[in-house]
Amino acid sequence: MKDVHLIATDYPSRMKEILDEAWKILKAQFVYKRNDIDKESPFQLQFASIIKNVGELYSIKPSEQFFVGMETKCKDIKEGGKPKYVDITCGFRTGSKSEFSCAIELKFKTRQQSAQDIGRINVYQDLESLEKVCRKGGYDSGKFYMITDSRMYTALGKGEVADQFMIYDGYTTQGNTTHIHDEPKWKNNKYCKVELKNQYRFEWEHSERYEGDNNVSNWYFLEIDITK
Repeated sequence: MKDVHLIATDYPSRMKEILDEAWKILKAQFVYKRNDIDKESPFQLQFASIIKNVGELYSIKPSEQFFVGMETKCKDIKEGGKPKYVDITCGFRTGSKSEFSCAIELKFKTRQQSAQDIGRINVYQDLESLEKVCRKGGYDSGKFYMITDSRMYTALGKGEVADQFMIYDGYTTQGNTTHIHDEPKWKNNKYCKVELKNQYRFEWEHSERYEGDNNVSNWYFLEIDITK
């Protein structure tokens, strides 16, 4: 007789399974147009809802609670002199005790926005923020997710920003590196410095989406893990 097959009981493994399943569901609903995501706010709302629903199913002990929050304030982390807010937070707790938590940042970028250089910088800034939140903000892990229809993000780019803030498919950053952008012509982001402690690999996924009248759009999806 075989032992019964159950889901993982340890919190890190369960969190991974929850987020893996939620991400697959979000992508499938997006590709088959069940959900209407056209900017970052509906991405945040719908993904948080899916995470909440899956997380509830993975709560197996009577005393466990799975929580999901949006725009959660991290009072110990400052960005531009202001408190850091995390797009989505989730985790398990027992009573008032946090058992395991995860901070999540999202990006939804389209070709119409056109400012891919700023988009690349924003990705690195989110990774840096998640590292800080995991080291200093009390979160056990972090996740970064991105959806775009712009091939420019997934392909090898040209120029100063593309060289300093590479996110093309297959690229791996080096650990303990500083990335600097200084462009006086820019109205925003004239100067920024991003310091990444960990190493990250950019592995994009691709899917076509049927838009009607024989039109097909191409979409790209990115998921990155952040650890302490």
